[in-house]
Amino acid sequence: METGMAIKVNYWTSTDHPADFYNKISGMTKFKNDLAENYLSVVKGRPAGAGGGTSFIIEIISTFSLSHLVMLLLEGVTYDLIKQGTNAFVLRPFIAAYKILCNKNKNHLILSELCIEFQDISIIFHDEQGIGIVDHIGEILVKLAEQYDHLSTDSGMKPDRIHIPVVENPDKDSPYKFRILGNIDETIHAKGPEDFFGFWGLEYDIEHAMRIYDVQKKLLIGGDFCTLEQYYRDYDRRRKKLE
Repeated sequence: METGMAIKVNYWTSTDHPADFYNKISGMTKFKNDLAENYLSVVKGRPAGAGGGTSFIIEIISTFSLSHLVMLLLEGVTYDLIKQGTNAFVLRPFIAAYKILCNKNKNHLILSELCIEFQDISIIFHDEQGIGIVDHIGEILVKLAEQYDHLSTDSGMKPDRIHIPVVENPDKDSPYKFRILGNIDETIHAKGPEDFFGFWGLEYDIEHAMRIYDVQKKLLIGGDFCTLEQYYRDYDRRRKKLE
């Protein structure tokens, strides 16, 4: 199936033998071939230090706008296989290929970040602790469609990037009441799939602003959130002070 979409896959595999890291993942050749049959695709792996598993960061580029997808989802169209003329939003081949890869590796894989680049808005799913983005992406997209109109600022601006999820920060000394979960020196444990439906972090480029969206209350909240990049910069500063 030719979808007209592009997908970029980067992964890191923990290993004691860096030169042989590629062979540590069963079914990688099939995964690459399955993606190539349906997308313009790039798959690159790198060895990481011993003692961990395999982590993926995946970027998908669609010819659809999110606003158009929202309209179709609200009409009841299936989220993972949409084609209209030259435009497409087709996730089904990717989801199937990734699930086969996970099953071959006894689920010792983590999709730590999935970014879907629409023509108007980017959605970045964060899952450093392995809740399971792929298993819940349909529910999340439908929920996003149902609440899409609530994401506008008072001036009518839609976000440029949506981070799913952000969580409440228990650190009272932090300037951020919400942040994205990491996996290094992390003090917060993910609750489970409900995190995806708790709070989202929104970025608005033109207004140079961030907002928190409370999914349950359908409420846009003022205030910044700590990005993963900022979290790791803060972690490095703390580590260096202890050296």
